[in-house]
Amino acid sequence: MNFIIDHDPKGYFQFAALQSLEEQELRSKRGILHSDLDTLILIEDGKVFTRSTAALMILRRLSGWTSILHDFIIVPEFIRDAFYDLFAKYRYKVFGKQKICRVPTKEERERFI
Repeated sequence: MNFIIDHDPKGYFQFAALQSLEEQELRSKRGILHSDLDTLILIEDGKVFTRSTAALMILRRLSGWTSILHDFIIVPEFIRDAFYDLFAKYRYKVFGKQKICRVPTKEERERFI
């Protein structure tokens, strides 16, 4: 989430806490199962994207060099998702884990549903 906030200067993306009533209603309306909650979910233009597809769809809208990674959308989903799962498994070992949560600014708080 921090990466998205830092690279989305136009504020395109909004966020919902998994425990929030709004998020539960969104999941219910979109048919997202509780078992899907351990992965990245993007709802855009009424469509639901998960895992590697969600990540690549997000990257295409961010500023900087990461938008070129969207081109990997042509790789078959089962291959992309295997790499997504591998990255998810080791991300804290590679990038570390924050000891404190980010305190959002007023502008950032407005992006949370």
